[in-house]
Amino acid sequence: MIIVENTQVKYPQGKNVVRQLRLDGDKYIAGYKELADACHMYGCKIVQQIHHAGRQVTMELTEGDEPISASDTTCMVMQTPARAATKEEIEDLIERYSQTALRVKRAGYDGAEFHGAHGYLIGQFLSPYTNKRTDEYGGSLENRMRFLLKIIKRTREKVGPNFPLCVRYSVEEMVPGGLTLDESKEIAKGLEEASIDFLDISCGIYESMQMLLDVQRLPEGWRVYQAEAIKSAVNIPVICVGNIRTPSFADKIVADGRADFVGISRGLWADPDWPTKAFEGREDEINRCISCNIGCIGGHVFADLHGRCTVNPFIGRRKELVEIAPAPKAKKVLVIGAGPAGMWAATTAKKRGHDVTLWEKSGVLGGTLHLAAAAPAKSKYLWSKEDCEKSLNKAGVKIELNKEATAAEVKKFKPDTVIVAAGSTPILPDIPGKEKAVQGIDVLSGKVKDVGNSPIVVGAGLAGMDLVIMLGEQKKNVTLVSRRTDQYLPTDGPGADMEPIHRFDLFMTRIPSYKLKIVPFSTSKEVTDKGLIVTDKDGKQNMVEGSKVILALGFTPNEQLVEELQGVVPQVLNAGDSIEPRRVIEAVWEGFTAGRLC
Repeated sequence: MIIVENTQVKYPQGKNVVRQLRLDGDKYIAGYKELADACHMYGCKIVQQIHHAGRQVTMELTEGDEPISASDTTCMVMQTPARAATKEEIEDLIERYSQTALRVKRAGYDGAEFHGAHGYLIGQFLSPYTNKRTDEYGGSLENRMRFLLKIIKRTREKVGPNFPLCVRYSVEEMVPGGLTLDESKEIAKGLEEASIDFLDISCGIYESMQMLLDVQRLPEGWRVYQAEAIKSAVNIPVICVGNIRTPSFADKIVADGRADFVGISRGLWADPDWPTKAFEGREDEINRCISCNIGCIGGHVFADLHGRCTVNPFIGRRKELVEIAPAPKAKKVLVIGAGPAGMWAATTAKKRGHDVTLWEKSGVLGGTLHLAAAAPAKSKYLWSKEDCEKSLNKAGVKIELNKEATAAEVKKFKPDTVIVAAGSTPILPDIPGKEKAVQGIDVLSGKVKDVGNSPIVVGAGLAGMDLVIMLGEQKKNVTLVSRRTDQYLPTDGPGADMEPIHRFDLFMTRIPSYKLKIVPFSTSKEVTDKGLIVTDKDGKQNMVEGSKVILALGFTPNEQLVEELQGVVPQVLNAGDSIEPRRVIEAVWEGFTAGRLC
């Protein structure tokens, strides 16, 4: 069964992202009917989420339409004041929800799901955190449930008794004063009595976003206890969701009676064949979601961009951009560098029918994926390395480790095409005493093990923040020297180039426990035996004392080999950090593209 993402009951007031579905008018039914028909062709059931964002919006999203909620309130994340809905507006919304559910039925769907999870409007009425009303829609749990129960009653009048209805709600909101599991059990009982057919159990609101969207540090299936608790309170089926990555784990949840269904979302972005591979017992072939949130929610959807996936370049792109067609003529292809770009390039080129060899100067595959996985709770990046390695071996790519690539060696190899994915080199500032400092990648990789009890991290980009996490978890007294502000909220603050949900998690739940001092608006001038001399924004020099200076000032691309190979071989392509140091998602896409172009 597919549950399609949330669709709006009132545009634009209830819109939560720029590129959101809508079904607030009959003219949209035809498109939904085509989707339902396509699913039914394959014997698949399809259910539609029905949604209003309430207070979790911006004025830009609502196009100036004033946001409403259960009460006068402002979401800390969205920072847009919302007013309490009037009784007339509540009645109007009840009608809109039920009318949208009827449109879902008319489109040929197999059911409808009311999205009351994640702090959206229905949840705002259910929750004592956001519902401060003193009328019949606020106060007691019975009153807070009234809005949702009226929606269900009105919907049943329209769709009849045999059209399946579901409610998705956050059974633990994970904010002070929010819904708790005990109260959510009572909600579940009330929904069962109100003719709801099944329940979709989630957690969190925008102000506990890191739990809602499962940052990397959270273990697989950590939320299962929530669905299990709700299942114990009702006799209708319960769906369990959240960070479930493997069929064997999902199967055990159902086998142990902890839930009746397991929902997979981001896992299907990483590998749309997840269910087929599960059914056929090919779990080891699944390309696993690494919970980075970069291509999907945090880095793209919430940034008003098309959905993408870090570990799957096929997602969200037109067929002509991702089709791996057989090459007109088989070539001898050499790929240099076995990071994510190189591994994807080699596998893709091999699938096109080329004779592919991969050179890697170190003794292991993976490149910067090892560094990305080095900070605590980021080990899932190694899943990508492991999955790429399986693809390389399955495709039959010839791999040579500990093989340094030079122009002379390449010329001797006589390839038709060279794909350079040679990565990048850490930036070393031209300042006095630089030899006394160590590079951040050497600390992350474990090459440098002793940095003392009061290390100084220079640079607040991705590597700098990984060092803050690693050293912070070691309970060290860390000083972060940054050219940026020391505030979290401004877009130019520390970690501004991090994926926003992980950044939120870092600053809201982890940094408060670290012994961290931030020195903002400062430029490094000299490394000394005592620490680092910096210049602040007023031009004043200051001494930052510490045990060891760790440089995390970014990277510069390894471009030399590309330049040297021009004219040496017929075709030279470049991919990943050797073009420009960025994230894994860009490296994967460029490596895949290079493999298609050779």
